[in-house]
Amino acid sequence: MWVGRVAPVKRFEWLIELAGRVPEQVFHAVGASNQESAYADALVPRARGLSNIRVHGRVGRSALDAMYSECRALICTSRWEGFPTTFLEAWSHGVPVVSTVDPDGVIARHGLGAVAVDVSGLAAALRALLGDTERWAAASCNARRYYLENHAVERVLPRFESLFADLGRRGAYAVASPRVD
Repeated sequence: MWVGRVAPVKRFEWLIELAGRVPEQVFHAVGASNQESAYADALVPRARGLSNIRVHGRVGRSALDAMYSECRALICTSRWEGFPTTFLEAWSHGVPVVSTVDPDGVIARHGLGAVAVDVSGLAAALRALLGDTERWAAASCNARRYYLENHAVERVLPRFESLFADLGRRGAYAVASPRVD
């Protein structure tokens, strides 16, 4: 599954090329495009014309969760990313990520999928991951565990509470009292 904006920075054309190189897999493309975008106008019909790409456009939260539950890998073709929410969404479902970006090296360091620098590398990584049941199961378990240990609400909320309490003690959020003369 590919999730993102159909915009040049996300390199949707790489997904189309990847689908051509890995014809045995069905790819689901989820996301919106900028209105009247020449980039999207050129690529979305091309993607729809391929038998192994399903273009869904924008979908609701429950539909997206259902799609994550059914997919075997999240594909990221971006030129750059911060720390994508889509990675967290995938990992929360135990879905490994095959990506061109690896924020802070977490994918490689924790075995959460695979990283590649080009379409050939993405194709090889995807085939290796999906072609080896044990490898996929390990990456899936790692992804779910990493999410639960580092990003689940139960883990993150106490850190936020501590941070806010510390800021409050230091007066970082002190409210100015009205001046009385």
